[in-house]
Amino acid sequence: MLPSPVTRFHTFESLTEDVMAICRAAASTVCVPRGQILFKRGDPARTIFVIVSGYARISSISPDGHEVVAAFAGPRDVIGHRAAMSAVGGYLVTAVATSPMELKSWTRSEALRLRARFPAVHAFLDAQAIRNAEIVLNRLHTLSEGHAPQRLAKAIVELSERYGRHDADGIALPVPLTRQDLASLTGTTIYTASRIVADWVDADILESHRARLKVKHLNRLVKLASA
Repeated sequence: MLPSPVTRFHTFESLTEDVMAICRAAASTVCVPRGQILFKRGDPARTIFVIVSGYARISSISPDGHEVVAAFAGPRDVIGHRAAMSAVGGYLVTAVATSPMELKSWTRSEALRLRARFPAVHAFLDAQAIRNAEIVLNRLHTLSEGHAPQRLAKAIVELSERYGRHDADGIALPVPLTRQDLASLTGTTIYTASRIVADWVDADILESHRARLKVKHLNRLVKLASA
């Protein structure tokens, strides 16, 4: 079953409402426009975020400027974990808003205080870090296994499972995805990603309008992902 969209910030099942109330009181609200850089790889990790609304592209940029997209983050996801770790260091990835975003943020000192005070917060942050690591590891497999259509199908199925919104015509992806994003997610070229999407639109597997995709037949896409 695909998860239903959740926009309420305080519905983290592993935390009690009392703990969440204290966490919320310590948080700041941050609103950023599309294209805003939230943090860069290597920058001192001073802030940790929980996304309330909107989406961010999580990527690593090589010294020569080549970007590899590791994942997308959306509502209820935690980003900037390094700021809540006891060891001082820099962010491991770059996060850029791909749509207008609202986030809750905590300074490093506040995050460390809450983590030390509440074992449930400590456990929650560890669980989120493990979940994000699993997403990145899955992305490595996606980049290294199968041909381009299979890799792209896997990426779209994953995003559908994480963020898809059901309606009568299929599963709409609220994550804005440019052809460059799709190419970077799957280790292929913009031309190849565009051609594959066009083929799937013609085959009535997807709908595509600008940077928005809708999966019309998930079962067919799953078969392509496992082909």
